[in-house]
Amino acid sequence: MSGNAKFRFLLAPIVLALLVVVASTVSWAGTLEDDQEKVRQNPNDADARYNLGITYANSGQYKEAIASYKEAIRIKPDYANAHINLGSA
Repeated sequence: MSGNAKFRFLLAPIVLALLVVVASTVSWAGTLEDDQEKVRQNPNDADARYNLGITYANSGQYKEAIASYKEAIRIKPDYANAHINLGSA
């Protein structure tokens, strides 16, 4: 195997991994925008706040996730999943 072929063989998994990371980030960005819009349309919807918190947490934005979970709990104090996820965040 020539040096150039070895380089391509080693480079392929790296490129694939980068594509997966980029695609995942783009996917979360779209979901985040959708969830933010749902909260804008219904600011007192505990489920919308909770779902926004999940999206924030999944994208590594834990401060924002905590704020969303707290808002969901303010709206619906017995929202068990929001309490659980708040503890996790």
